[in-house]
Amino acid sequence: ILDEVRRAQDTILFLPDAITSLGTSAGGPSAERVHVQLLAAQWTEQVRCIFTATAGEYQRCLQRRPGLAGSVQEIVLRPATPGEAIDVLRGVRDRYQAYHRVRIAEEAISATVELAGNFPGAFPGKAVTLLDRACARSRSKADALSPEPEARLREIETQIEQLNSEKEAAVAAQDFARGLELRDRADALKNEKERLLRERPDRGDPEVVVDSSVVEEVAREIATLAPAGPAPV
Repeated sequence: ILDEVRRAQDTILFLPDAITSLGTSAGGPSAERVHVQLLAAQWTEQVRCIFTATAGEYQRCLQRRPGLAGSVQEIVLRPATPGEAIDVLRGVRDRYQAYHRVRIAEEAISATVELAGNFPGAFPGKAVTLLDRACARSRSKADALSPEPEARLREIETQIEQLNSEKEAAVAAQDFARGLELRDRADALKNEKERLLRERPDRGDPEVVVDSSVVEEVAREIATLAPAGPAPV
């Protein structure tokens, strides 16, 4: 990988866990060699890297490898304020609405930041995670209530994807008889899908709204599981 990056000259490696591993002996001798090569390449400016770490992790790494300080430029990022977290959530709202097929109410954004403040971690990460989970919860509830043929259509799409993957594997293995069988099964499902689409009433996807109540529900579950699970960041 390092050789390819050297040749490309316009690539920056993003290594979120490298600082932590560089400060330990984890991984054994082979990992140690990789760490040395990475530091040497960074020192001689053969490659450019972005490392991320907490302040404590960085200091522990410097204790083990004092020379690291001369090959990196330290940039301290402060956590976002609650007000800035609200701006971030508003900025990603369209993306999450499109992905989850929901509408995020303004009250949900305010509730998300307020409730996320009760959890460990930093803004805006923990707020984004909480909002994402609330969107997923709202969508899953709506899908669970969807009548036929919507559920059957989703099932067919999943089966077609699976059959296509199996067909490609069969062709790659030169099992052409199996490939033809899988193609025929996929074609039959496609025909059924087309029939269901023709028979389906002409209606749009009903609006699913993410409001403060959904955010509160998800936050309560996270709080209940917090002692045994990871923080929502």
